[in-house]
Amino acid sequence: MKRKDLFIVDFSEVTLVDGFNVRYDYGDIDSLAESIKENGVKVPIRAYRENKKYQIVDGHRRFKAIELLESKGIKVQIPLITEEKNTSEDQRVVDLLLTNGGKRLNPLEEAEVINRLVGFGYNDTKIAKKTSFSNTYVANLKLLHSANPDLKTMIKEGKISSTFAIKLMREHDSQEEIVEQIRATIEDSERQTEQDNIQAKEKGNEKNSAKPEPKQATVTAKTFFGSTNSFSELKKAFSVAEREMLPVKPEKAILHEFVEQILSNRLKMEKIVELIFETPQHHED
Repeated sequence: MKRKDLFIVDFSEVTLVDGFNVRYDYGDIDSLAESIKENGVKVPIRAYRENKKYQIVDGHRRFKAIELLESKGIKVQIPLITEEKNTSEDQRVVDLLLTNGGKRLNPLEEAEVINRLVGFGYNDTKIAKKTSFSNTYVANLKLLHSANPDLKTMIKEGKISSTFAIKLMREHDSQEEIVEQIRATIEDSERQTEQDNIQAKEKGNEKNSAKPEPKQATVTAKTFFGSTNSFSELKKAFSVAEREMLPVKPEKAILHEFVEQILSNRLKMEKIVELIFETPQHHED
């Protein structure tokens, strides 16, 4: 039975809602466009009718790929589903997360969605209920959204992960200091890489005369805090404590037991995640 809300439309009948889409990382649009060229649009775009145009609310990557094909003179018939009547603006924003069945939004993009919901008067509990994110994940996204422009740019450029940025923001009051430390770390990393290349060349270890392409310097916990082997240091600390028969502080008994299990290789990854982290419950794509 044919759906009454499913239409086949031309590219000229579809448009984007200005400023609605939070996505900036579209991924591999060329591959998606090639797939659409060969197989058509398999998943309908979702939109609502306004000003004689269909305004897209879900399917922005597909739209980008179709736009690319149309620019090359390749016509595409677009399957389109109209959204339910009386859909509210805040529900459309929630649906940016819930109806995204393709490339998942990255944390910065998700943070923008969360910030918009805050603008609609949503508190953390309501956001968590609407999105199926945990309260902790919502709080992390709100913190991430508060990052200054320089830090966000570094995340977008892949110089630091969103997860590590959140960790640093929780541990440091000044974002400016974080940014400066990241820049200094990247400069040190690039300087070390250049020195390694020079030494390799001097030793005649290069396989050809072509200059190697520079690698993207990425800041991690190791490069940011230094190269101390904390696991090794932890084992030493427990050895010293055992040798000197140091008593465990009563309030640290649970922590001591946990670390002891780690050092004796008694915990699997799944159990460690269960004990430490509150994992977000994402919707199914």
